[in-house]
Amino acid sequence: MNTEPTPTLAAVAPATTCYRLLNFDDEIEGSDEFLEDDSVTWTRLDIQHRWNVGGWWHANLKPMRRKISSDNSQADRPNGSV
Repeated sequence: MNTEPTPTLAAVAPATTCYRLLNFDDEIEGSDEFLEDDSVTWTRLDIQHRWNVGGWWHANLKPMRRKISSDNSQADRPNGSV
């Protein structure tokens, strides 16, 4: 008889980092990332881009994303949006 506990999904599945795109009503945070001109690379805001922090994202800026909780909580999403 096997008495070893069965591993849970959390124990065997790798951690996943989830992101969402910024919306018009999002204030830009220092941990947000923007899409580079190569349309592949995401770069975290740095000292050269700090003028954006605290401003509001709008369509004239590059696409930007924000890390969200990997537990599917709604805490990091405005108005419960996906």
